[in-house]
Amino acid sequence: MRLIENASIRVKLHLLSFTVTTVALLLASGAFTLHDLQQLRASKVEQLRTLGSALARNSTAAVEFLDKETAEQLLSSFMSKSSVETACIFDANGDVFATYPKTLKQDSAGTLAPRDQVVFTGDGFLHVTVPIQRDKELIGTLSIHSNLDSIHQQARSYLWIVAAVMFSSLLLSNLLSERLQRVFAAPLLNLVNVMKSVSEKRDFTLRVDRDSKDEFGELCRGFNQMIAQIEEARAELQQANSELEERVHARTSELVMARDAAEAASRAKSDFLAKMSHEIRTPMTAILGYADVLRSEEMSHLDREQHLITIRRNGEHLLAVINDILDISKIEAGQMTTEAIETSPGEIIADVASLMRVRAQKKKLDLNVEYEGPIPASIKTDPTRLRQILVNIVGNAVKFTEKGQVKLTAQFRRGEEGVPDQMHFAVKDSGIGMTPEQHGRLFKAFSQGDDSMARRFGGTGLGLAISRNLAQLLGGELWCESEPGTGSTFHVAVETGSLEGIEMITDQSEAIAAQPVQIARKVELNCRVLLVEDGADNQRLVSFLLKKAGASVEIAENGLIGMNKALDAQAANEPFDVVLTDMQMPVMDGYTAARKLREQGYTRPIIALTAHAMTDDVIKCVEAGCDDYTSKPVNRQKLLELVDRYAQKIAQADAAGKSLTASTESASSV
Repeated sequence: MRLIENASIRVKLHLLSFTVTTVALLLASGAFTLHDLQQLRASKVEQLRTLGSALARNSTAAVEFLDKETAEQLLSSFMSKSSVETACIFDANGDVFATYPKTLKQDSAGTLAPRDQVVFTGDGFLHVTVPIQRDKELIGTLSIHSNLDSIHQQARSYLWIVAAVMFSSLLLSNLLSERLQRVFAAPLLNLVNVMKSVSEKRDFTLRVDRDSKDEFGELCRGFNQMIAQIEEARAELQQANSELEERVHARTSELVMARDAAEAASRAKSDFLAKMSHEIRTPMTAILGYADVLRSEEMSHLDREQHLITIRRNGEHLLAVINDILDISKIEAGQMTTEAIETSPGEIIADVASLMRVRAQKKKLDLNVEYEGPIPASIKTDPTRLRQILVNIVGNAVKFTEKGQVKLTAQFRRGEEGVPDQMHFAVKDSGIGMTPEQHGRLFKAFSQGDDSMARRFGGTGLGLAISRNLAQLLGGELWCESEPGTGSTFHVAVETGSLEGIEMITDQSEAIAAQPVQIARKVELNCRVLLVEDGADNQRLVSFLLKKAGASVEIAENGLIGMNKALDAQAANEPFDVVLTDMQMPVMDGYTAARKLREQGYTRPIIALTAHAMTDDVIKCVEAGCDDYTSKPVNRQKLLELVDRYAQKIAQADAAGKSLTASTESASSV
């Protein structure tokens, strides 16, 4: 096999042609020879059958009347058939009646005993048996034993003819193949020679001369084109080499810049972590410190109240820091989602102004709200995220303004030429302003306008980065205009969605925003609550709040226990009015417990108590079977109002059910 692989293409083509021709001739000759031999054998059988049938008809009388001499005379007719060696007539009992030749011995005649009608023996003979009948009654049998010499002689003749034909065909095929190989191999050899010259001499000006339209012509033209491209590429390579040094220098400069940027980003992240540590540890220090003071020292009721207010204020600040970190993480991971629901921009402005006015008054600043023209009564946006943006930029304006005022302006801007309608908010302050360098760092997630500002005013430096991303998610943008010493103006634009059928309000007044915050109503509970919570501290806190409001509380340490208690209470006809369950617990979590309760037909309210308050987490709670949710840390007023709302629904449903049952029983008695 290795010799064939290393042979020239001319030898390979010759071997291929010779092999294919030989195999084809052998198959064709073999098929014809086998067919002719089969025909000869069939002809021989038919000849003996015809002869035997005629002889059997003539022997009927001789066999019937036991005329052996006549029968032997009839058999002697085989003398003219040199191929018939022996023949024998048997009577109806299978005994020998007459033989050919007459001298055939009895034991030899036994070999001609009746058998299958046609038998080719293994020693090269043919045995044919023909019945002798009278009126369709078998009275004897004729057996003929013939040699196959004529068939063998004809087969030998066929073989000689086949051999002569194969030899002549192979000779002619070899001559034709030799001529065709010259036509086939010549252009290929020419191509090989040119290729060797190009490789050895490095002369890319050589070309293969071949103008035919067959595959060899295509191959030669492709080779010439390849050589031309190589020659062109060499010229380009030489030019590229001349420019390589300049490119290397430019790339080196880019790498240096990238390295500097990476180092700057690393420093920014390190600064960010340091700031986060400061922002987290500062309120934690106050919380832990004042908690120890409350625990270890006796003090007046007023001092205790001030300490508790300090602890709560620092706890809220710590929660805001954590929320900022979570928001920026979701934004960078591309997982931040927003809603598009009917929202009143006037109410959001009123909420923000009411909240921020308290901070402004502490610094003796004026916080004013102005409306430039009519604004929609409602827009389609995410109210939580829009409020978060406005609180952030108004809060920053108040924080960085020492004297003067902060003004929040709202304006509706109609879109033109494919631009969507937008609500535009502007927050202008009379604060310290910013330099262009500070302005350039303003919206970066891991840096602030100035490190000295962070030390002076505090803050994580994440608020504006989060707000800009949120504004973009709401279909708008957040940008800033500022000069040192003259204050800053932050602009926020968000899409309004379709305003078809929405009223435009012109009578806007800051009096709405300045309305005092309504005092939360006192909630009194009269219900049974099952609290499913694994944390001991949360068990004590939530159960204390519920019991103080008047509820009866039973505690379960995990979802499995809670599920069993809820089902047992329902089976005992003393069901809980509300099930309040944490979602992250050992043994069985709240999602599984709620799902299994619903699967078993539990219809009472289930409220999720979860530290995961993102939209996806809320949807997950609802899909598990919860009616509602409240987030951790627990807001006392919201928790009590939520439990009270569902408890009243259950009480009304139970009362309606009892009334219906009483009516049914009364009707039945009548």
